[in-house]
Amino acid sequence: MEGRTYVHAVKLDATNVAQYGVEVSTADLIMNDGKSLENVGVIPDETILPSPTDIAQGRDPVLARAAELVGVKMTAEEAGKVFPFTWPKERVLEID
Repeated sequence: MEGRTYVHAVKLDATNVAQYGVEVSTADLIMNDGKSLENVGVIPDETILPSPTDIAQGRDPVLARAAELVGVKMTAEEAGKVFPFTWPKERVLEID
């Protein structure tokens, strides 16, 4: 399934705002057999998870393995620099 999240805020009074959101399904992946993956999922061929140390040191062994599968040599350290994590800035919500 694919969905889109809509976040809103309603001004209650001069100092209070109520925030709410809704996620609306916009697509469903149907496989060749005519079945959806919704509530079924898939089992990966390999399970690769970064350790807490990998995360703390900016390594990405998962991306490094994915790159290796398509013929690209990349260390976990190099992979960790491809999509560096940055904390999101607070976004200002629209007031309905």
